[in-house]
Amino acid sequence: MQDEYYSEEPHLTLQERRAQQEKAMYEVSMFLQVKYAFCPARDAGVPFDVEGFCSLSGYDIEEVEAIIQELVEDEFELPYVVSPKDLAFELTGFPIPPDALKPYFDSNLVDSNLFSVAQDPNVMKAFSILTDKAFDREIEAYGLVGFVEAMFMRHFDKAIACILMNSFFWILSYNGDRWLPVRSYALEMLKLFGELIIEYYTHPKKFIEAFSLFTLEVLVPKGICTSKATPLAEDIEEGRFPIRATVAFKTLVRLSDEVIADTLGGR
Repeated sequence: MQDEYYSEEPHLTLQERRAQQEKAMYEVSMFLQVKYAFCPARDAGVPFDVEGFCSLSGYDIEEVEAIIQELVEDEFELPYVVSPKDLAFELTGFPIPPDALKPYFDSNLVDSNLFSVAQDPNVMKAFSILTDKAFDREIEAYGLVGFVEAMFMRHFDKAIACILMNSFFWILSYNGDRWLPVRSYALEMLKLFGELIIEYYTHPKKFIEAFSLFTLEVLVPKGICTSKATPLAEDIEEGRFPIRATVAFKTLVRLSDEVIADTLGGR
């Protein structure tokens, strides 16, 4: 039985998903290689040998030139500032974590003390019902905390997995009652921890696309958030499909009372 906390099944077949993932990995690898070859030459004032690079790497010269053009045109400053075209997606009216709390975002759920994860048997039973008992075995094996953390640990580099988890949960805790595009969440995460995120995604739009796909393929099926309908491919790439928190998430993860008090007191 599929309840209200799940979106429709993604329209892509397993083979299509794998092809999409392989294509994305190929593009990221090519982007990084071009960046790490081109940028030092540019910074040193040395002409970049595009043909020689393509001959050695096997990459298509038109694709490489397109990436170089992107590197030249799409330079951005840190801390991340939302571009004019994205102002409509920017979120306002919720507490921004104080600087004193930000170091804790790099910790797991237990050590960060940012959130309280329900351990009461009645709450665990409620979560099981809300998710149609789909994850009972995984929760039994790893516990609720392990179940939640694994969503991020298995899909992101360990150096930023906790930061992404905690920052997303923070924003979702305050904004999850509304239908909002995934892009809005990704932009707010970039505003909070852009310098760290960009170390691994090289460009904001790469992160937005990666987090959008992760939301659709992991967070929605596992009952953390729900989407209105199956989004189109371009909506996934741009993070334009709307999500909101599920009752299951609100039952499972809550901002700790101390953090709420500290945050409200610091505004």
